[in-house]
Amino acid sequence: MPGLISLRNRLVHAYVDLDMALLWGLASSRLDELRRQLEHILDAEFRRGIAS
Repeated sequence: MPGLISLRNRLVHAYVDLDMALLWGLASSRLDELRRQLEHILDAEFRRGIAS
């Protein structure tokens, strides 16, 4: 998950310097991994919201 956090920070704070071809290549080749990580984050947040 640290890689996802780093990517998010780049997208939000340094988006003008992004190599869009590289970003597209990463996104399209690793969509399954990204989906699993996002599901994990959402599951954790959903459970935390219910427990509160």
